[in-house]
Amino acid sequence: MYYSSPYTVTIYECRITNVLIRSTMNRSTLFRDIQFVIRHSSLPKPSSLSSVFPSEINCELCTVAETKEIVNKVAQSGILTLDLEQLIPDKEHVELDIKDQLFQGLILKEKDFRTWVKENDWSIYQNKRVAVFCSTDAIIPTWAYMLVTKALVEADAEAYYCMPSHLNALVAERILNPIKAEDYVDKRVVIKGCGDREISENAFVSLSAKLLPVVKTLMYGEPCSTVPIYKKK
Repeated sequence: MYYSSPYTVTIYECRITNVLIRSTMNRSTLFRDIQFVIRHSSLPKPSSLSSVFPSEINCELCTVAETKEIVNKVAQSGILTLDLEQLIPDKEHVELDIKDQLFQGLILKEKDFRTWVKENDWSIYQNKRVAVFCSTDAIIPTWAYMLVTKALVEADAEAYYCMPSHLNALVAERILNPIKAEDYVDKRVVIKGCGDREISENAFVSLSAKLLPVVKTLMYGEPCSTVPIYKKK
């Protein structure tokens, strides 16, 4: 019997007559396999297997010196992988158009607007990313956007001043901004692509622009299959 293992192992062998038994586990599992062979074969059965191993069953226990070890070449290469799916947590993106709070869709009345901000149910935006904008040509005072932002933050939402189509790009910039380029000086870096969800191209551009001045090499894809982008000369 032979047990395969992906790790470095010690192989124990026991030969009973013409039956070769191998175990990569330990002496105990080898003994168990010997018991199985004896019970299901025509070999002479000793009086007590548990007390006579290995002498009475006339077997020779030896350790095979050759062992095998799987080497992780990717880990040894020193390549660092940056996965934007992990760096940018997945959250629902929604929009908030304040045009509906304007008088005739054009004029913002401070008293009415403040009342709306106070009475509106902001909990519906909890744990979401919100694009705050006005879809009309009305002139909106800056403090109005600040009031909306305050309400969203208090509701544990992320507020962004942008059109909905630009939200992905602003999210990427905000989250990737704290990454320190000096942590990747002379490093070999792969920006992982082809993930399970869509990541804005702006995220790849922003991260590349931050890393290119300092890295040794920059690649796109997976460590085992990359597209070269840059290599320091």
